Amino acid sequence: MRVLFVFLIAIFLYSCSEANKKPQVEKKIIPHQIENVKKLSIRKVGELRFRRSYADIQFREMSNAELEKIRKSNPEYYYAGEPDSFLLKRLETLNYLDQNYDLFRNKFKINKSKEFEVTGNDSIALKCWFIRPQDTTKYDKYNLVLNKNNLNTEIEIEGFYSFTYDEIKYLLLDIIPGGFKEVLVLSEYYFMNGDNSDLFIYEIKYN
Repeated sequence: MRVLFVFLIAIFLYSCSEANKKPQVEKKIIPHQIENVKKLSIRKVGELRFRRSYADIQFREMSNAELEKIRKSNPEYYYAGEPDSFLLKRLETLNYLDQNYDLFRNKFKINKSKEFEVTGNDSIALKCWFIRPQDTTKYDKYNLVLNKNNLNTEIEIEGFYSFTYDEIKYLLLDIIPGGFKEVLVLSEYYFMNGDNSDLFIYEIKYN
């Protein structure tokens, strides 16, 4: 009987020893749902260029009345390569271009306020503003800054703008259906016997 008891004790101790050799598996708690982190971004989606030319003055004498008529006319669309037909037709539909794709530049007013909001289809509002770059060598540039929940992003706007803070023209238009309205910035300057109007279009995303 004593031998049987010792044998059973030996089996029990051996079983415990083998159990202790098995690796311990760490239990991990996996959340049922991980919150998506949204990103704020802005990018240029197109540019359109327009011009009013005074080149004829090199070949003939032009009256003041004729020059004034050119100054008051709508700048004509010009391009190198293939035209951006989607943007042109969209702006024509919104009545910012005529049937010949000439620009109604009088619809772009100088905006005294450099701060504005854009609201998406889901009613999310983003704060936006134009600011001069900290780099003083870029005195004729602007940056467009976006903010949502202390998240900032910015982009340098193409084109060149006057030294005065007021001289920037922009509009908010729903060019690309869905999401936020696009930001349209107009850069105007005189170059080689002509008035140039360069239109830059920026798309905002928060997803």
